[in-house]
Amino acid sequence: MGLTNQSIPGFSKVANLQRDVFHELVGVPRMVATTATTMSIQLLAKHPSDADRIKQIQQWTSPVWENDLRNIVDLSFYHTELKRRANALSNFQKTQADLLVLFRELVYVMAIAAARNGGGADLRRLARELGVGLPERKTLSRN
Repeated sequence: MGLTNQSIPGFSKVANLQRDVFHELVGVPRMVATTATTMSIQLLAKHPSDADRIKQIQQWTSPVWENDLRNIVDLSFYHTELKRRANALSNFQKTQADLLVLFRELVYVMAIAAARNGGGADLRRLARELGVGLPERKTLSRN
């Protein structure tokens, strides 16, 4: 039983804590994490069934997709992260929860890879490539 089991009160928050600690340890800027979350939410709604999500994961891990992203993301980082998830990629049909985690992780990896390549501009290009929108940029208004 995983520590993030939803049926045990309080344990469902462990995943959020793990994510937040990870962000702090590796120094992922909050903008990148927030953007990845925004993209994930839209993509999960765009691909509502497990079959749709599996098909999308297969696309995101294909050489054709990597070719499409070559000018948008840091491909060496993207490759490294895909290799780290190779076991999960080969067995991702186990449970719906595993599928959701892998789906979100791949979006997150693409967002980090885009930010590493060209910052916010490439995050916006990635969002266009994925067919999702980004939240309005907050600007300071002068009154």
